[in-house]
Amino acid sequence: LPTFPAFDVKGEGNCGPRWDKYVTRFERLLSAMDIKDNTRKRAMLLHYAGEAVEEIFETLPDVGEDKDYDKAKAALKNHFTKAKNLSVETYIFQQAIQQKHETIDEYYIRLKQLASTCEFTDSDRAIKMQMVRGAFSKGLRRHALRDDLSLKDILKTARSHELSEKQAKILESVEKPARDVNAVNKKAK
Repeated sequence: LPTFPAFDVKGEGNCGPRWDKYVTRFERLLSAMDIKDNTRKRAMLLHYAGEAVEEIFETLPDVGEDKDYDKAKAALKNHFTKAKNLSVETYIFQQAIQQKHETIDEYYIRLKQLASTCEFTDSDRAIKMQMVRGAFSKGLRRHALRDDLSLKDILKTARSHELSEKQAKILESVEKPARDVNAVNKKAK
């Protein structure tokens, strides 16, 4: 069998979305291996998910028989999604600020993932407000507030700013050695 990571039951954040992602990746593995038999799918899910998940599974009601892959998957999903605290999820979302190493797109994706557990009525608006609050660039923040930009426009502006910053650094690094050489030549005269 190919290697595949076990599910981290005690991992950071809400288990429900992490479990959903895990099952999606696991089912891609099953497709790649061309496994269609439900008995094998269930056995592989429990094997790959790991000992902690298997111990939880043994305590769950209505998991069906060995051939009931969908029942087993539903029972585990139900277990991992019921322990959700919206107040905590919203707090975690509101604490998310852009890291120095993080591009605006990486920050946006992280916010989108965090927002998925918060049940916002308008997640784009919540993400926009958090980007304005937590973006690394003060210039972007001021521009977004001044012109009341949409989320799409904030992303477009931030990408443009990041690209111009990268290009300016490239130009400045090319120009610097040339200035240093000229400075040496002037001193030599």
